[in-house]
Amino acid sequence: MAAPAEANVYKSPPHIFDKELYEKEYVAADLNDKFDLNQAVKGTPSAQSTEEKTLDDSFKVSVTKTYSIDYENGIFCVKWSPDGQYLAVGCADGGVRVLRGSDGKLAYKFSTSGSQPVTVLRWKPSLSNVGSSSCLISTSASGCIDIWHVQSSKCIYSIAEQENQIFAFDISPQSKGSFRFASAGQDKIIRVYDDETKKLVSTLERGYMTKHVGHSNRIFALKWKPDDANILISGGWDNSVLFWDLRSKQCFRSIFGPHIAGQSVDIQNDIVVTGSWAVRDTIHLYEFSTGKELKNSQLRWNPSPMIYSLSYSPSLEGVIAAGGTGINTARIINTNTGQKSEAITLSNSKGIYSVDWEPKGNQVAVAGNSADIALVSIQ
Repeated sequence: MAAPAEANVYKSPPHIFDKELYEKEYVAADLNDKFDLNQAVKGTPSAQSTEEKTLDDSFKVSVTKTYSIDYENGIFCVKWSPDGQYLAVGCADGGVRVLRGSDGKLAYKFSTSGSQPVTVLRWKPSLSNVGSSSCLISTSASGCIDIWHVQSSKCIYSIAEQENQIFAFDISPQSKGSFRFASAGQDKIIRVYDDETKKLVSTLERGYMTKHVGHSNRIFALKWKPDDANILISGGWDNSVLFWDLRSKQCFRSIFGPHIAGQSVDIQNDIVVTGSWAVRDTIHLYEFSTGKELKNSQLRWNPSPMIYSLSYSPSLEGVIAAGGTGINTARIINTNTGQKSEAITLSNSKGIYSVDWEPKGNQVAVAGNSADIALVSIQ
């Protein structure tokens, strides 16, 4: 008897797998067979004038630890708690595993609403009566936002977005003693909730028969500006990155170009970095104040993995971690100089879906289509 059509649905992240683009860019190129992961290849754009730069001797990386979980069919997201005590792991089976940050041992485990792939994990910021490692928020392809008390493994509140799959989520910086959180995904609508009441307070979307700018395809990235709770940045499959002002509920600036297929938009010191699901020139920098691209030929990364995850270091200016699929690698990159670490791979050399910096910025958790999570340290 033939296997059901859904049997292979979780081999790649179903919420970010673009078959048409994959076949166009990667199947035809067959890059895994043609490129050395750590060298520019003769004839490629990055090798025509100079070889790719690697980080100097004072900035090398190494896989210092490997944590493993009891599930091997896809880790879609990882997130360190603000104090580094735990590493939360979201999987394709709808399960969340919370590992001890010190040794990787399983501390807590729970299943999200709907049992669909976990797409985003965020630790709720500290409140006066709740520790920073006590409250975890998960989103899933079922359209649910679940808020967990970690130590009891209990869901204390759940929000269901009907007929939607949630692919992006973020929590605002604190403003007037409270927080907001935002979600987005399949239906192209950004929803903003009040953290205290859990009520929907606004929606950001493309207007019909109006001049309102919005997304025309699935949204995969949301990032609040760290110093302004009124500014939210989004990106998605429509090759657009949009800047929203929650006071006017409108997009006030847009960037066309980056094809965003995961949490691959970040901002540091008013410089926005994007990572595209493409095979060449995937990393781009933009001024927040103007939306203009900062041209830096040293950032060329050819060949590049198709980027699913990217984030700035919390302690090193201009330094990012980025990883993806295709050539199934990640690198740590200094966007100011163009210097890159050697290629980072998982133990089984399969696709990378998520990278996340430990709060002090000393190491990065790298995870994907594997039961293993690589902890990469900067030396």
